[in-house]
Amino acid sequence: MFPLFLAAQADKKIKQRFFAGDSVAQKINDFKDSVARADSLKRDEEAQRNIENIVAIQNENKARQKRAAFTRIGIGLSFLALLIMGLLRRRKLQKR
Repeated sequence: MFPLFLAAQADKKIKQRFFAGDSVAQKINDFKDSVARADSLKRDEEAQRNIENIVAIQNENKARQKRAAFTRIGIGLSFLALLIMGLLRRRKLQKR
């Protein structure tokens, strides 16, 4: 009778340890999942920030290129005006 009692007690202890370990394992897995989610969110935020920075840099470069293009166009028009003025002046001198 006593061995049966010890076996039953041992079985209860084994079950308790098994289920306790299972809940601990579940808690560990939940913790790992929460850490993974936090890391994932952090990576997503960093990626979003990097994308926004890249877009901002691209917009700045486009604006700089646009300004440079308008400057070149302005210089070209100025030289065209000088050329036209020179040709008109030469024409007037040849008519005299």
